[in-house]
Amino acid sequence: PSVADKKLIKWGWDVPSTELVRRNIRRMEQTGYDGIGIRFLIPPEQAGSESFEVDAWWISSRKLQPDRFAQAIEDLKATKFERFTDNFIFMYGNAAGGPAFWFEEDHAAVFMQNMCLAAKICKETGLKGFLIDTEGYGSWTQMNSDYPLNTLKMTIEEARARVRQVTSQAARLVSDIYPDITILIIYTGFSDHDQVPTNRSRLTSGFTDGWLEGLGPRARIFDMREQAYGCKTHAEFQEIAASAANEFMNSQIPDLHKNRLNLGFGVWLDNRGRPGELGGWFQDPQMNHSTPSELSNLLYYGLINSDEYVWVYSERAYSWPGAQNCKSWDEVNVPQAYFDAIADAKRPRPLNNPLDPRGADVEKLPPPAATVAGYERMFGRPSPVAVFLQGREVADYNKDLTDPLEQAKYRFVMDIDKGWQVWFDSSNRGLGTRTAVLKKHQQEYPDLPKPAWQPIRVGEFWEQQSHKYNGAAWYRSSFVIPDSLTGKEVWLVFGAVADYCRIFVNERGNLYWRPHNVPQPLADQAGPRMNITEFVDFGKENEIVVWVYNIRGPGGIWKPVKLAVSR
Repeated sequence: PSVADKKLIKWGWDVPSTELVRRNIRRMEQTGYDGIGIRFLIPPEQAGSESFEVDAWWISSRKLQPDRFAQAIEDLKATKFERFTDNFIFMYGNAAGGPAFWFEEDHAAVFMQNMCLAAKICKETGLKGFLIDTEGYGSWTQMNSDYPLNTLKMTIEEARARVRQVTSQAARLVSDIYPDITILIIYTGFSDHDQVPTNRSRLTSGFTDGWLEGLGPRARIFDMREQAYGCKTHAEFQEIAASAANEFMNSQIPDLHKNRLNLGFGVWLDNRGRPGELGGWFQDPQMNHSTPSELSNLLYYGLINSDEYVWVYSERAYSWPGAQNCKSWDEVNVPQAYFDAIADAKRPRPLNNPLDPRGADVEKLPPPAATVAGYERMFGRPSPVAVFLQGREVADYNKDLTDPLEQAKYRFVMDIDKGWQVWFDSSNRGLGTRTAVLKKHQQEYPDLPKPAWQPIRVGEFWEQQSHKYNGAAWYRSSFVIPDSLTGKEVWLVFGAVADYCRIFVNERGNLYWRPHNVPQPLADQAGPRMNITEFVDFGKENEIVVWVYNIRGPGGIWKPVKLAVSR
């Protein structure tokens, strides 16, 4: 199907200011996008020191003065947009409001004035509307406030009704100023799990309901589903669209939600490229979540399933200057192949294009693992690694055990070599919890797709077991630690993993292990050593789940897995 009339929008940590857009518009418009989220700054002479970002102050109790935006308005008026037809003011709705924000009349009045100011700027400069990120990260934020529950003794539905009322009034005023405005909301708060009061965006659905209720008939509003961040296949977008279609039941105005809220998608260019997750953003496309060909396909699938918009998010992939540590075009780190893929994303194509094999189809079969030099060495010297536990970087979880004195402190008590299963997660769904790999996800989200587990041996490359594959996979098994070892320090020891991994023990441990220079020659590869004492149950079955990411060449848990205890 044709998607020529649909739009690709760029927004992320490299969100540009109006001044940067004015200076670089011709070059920016060569990237294949149809529009951008734009950051507004108050200039130094008015901010008191350096330029002041107002992203978080639009939806806050801080009244923004129109005269402070004169330079930003001048920048936009001087910018000759050609390809970028759909541009938006970027707003945070998750930081500066404070817990009592929606429930103080003077705060609500300032919010309405700020929304009116933003609408006037959009109309005056030709911007399409607002791009609002609502996701809250603490109970002190306006979207996740516990103030109405704990202080005002409201129910969650009463609190959401108040947020809806205030936002609806603001939306009516905005529509009076700019009848054709478009509102893109990232994280609308209607998912089933958002109904739990402890969720980090507990009031967001009231905010979205307010826009739905208050906007005039010519305005449009979109649910820009960030659940699509890691999608790679058409079927995955269809699953998210089907789920979104049923979420009107979580709205306080279900009929209006069902008939008015449009669907869009968010795609994460450098998906999970954080420390402790996939590990970063690389110039080698085969090391990233999506290769250029995969990106072009997935954007097309997103556009097909959207009502108009797909937005591309990034954190460490910088498309233009202005981001952290990216001050010039020389520091832009998105290879041209990705921009070419974005420009090609609207070309019609089959809906079942295979994922990029990443070279696995032409690689030579590796030798049997047991023939690799040093195969039996379990306590080899590790290469420099990044190790994170529960998201925190740690130093002693990959200790150097080549020292005989250090080795003498431990003894191996068990080979964990039975009952292993594998699921080849070609689109890397499981890491984003969109597939029920872990038991807790099966319980929390019973409708999630289930992995297709199959038997696998550890201590051998998966290519030697008829799996020619590069990418993400999940291993799982279980073991019992005898009661007689209670009180000992317990270590889970992997001889070698190609190329890096995350380890979950009873879903309580979450260790991320990644060598700094991957992929490595086989003879240099080591494996993680994880102190699991605090995560295991003695005398009971313990489950181990391992996410493995293989970049190229031989893959898998290719040396033995053992349990060691302190002497």
